[in-house]
Amino acid sequence: MAGGPRSPEIDERYYVDAAARTLQLLKVVADVDGPISLASLVSELGWTKPSVYRLVRTLEAIGGLRMQEDRGYVLGPAL
Repeated sequence: MAGGPRSPEIDERYYVDAAARTLQLLKVVADVDGPISLASLVSELGWTKPSVYRLVRTLEAIGGLRMQEDRGYVLGPAL
């Protein structure tokens, strides 16, 4: 599901899919008790592996996510 469900009152002219997808990924990470692997993120989100990987790497670069002991991703210091 690209970007997740949209509220009917959203004006499509101002909808930014990348922002919605970013929040959706962060919510999945936040809802997991402990680190989550890239494979699990791909499975949970239903997106392609390259799409998830690029978003994860971007969030990692800006402190939104961090790799924990090579076991998976957790929310990063920016959050």
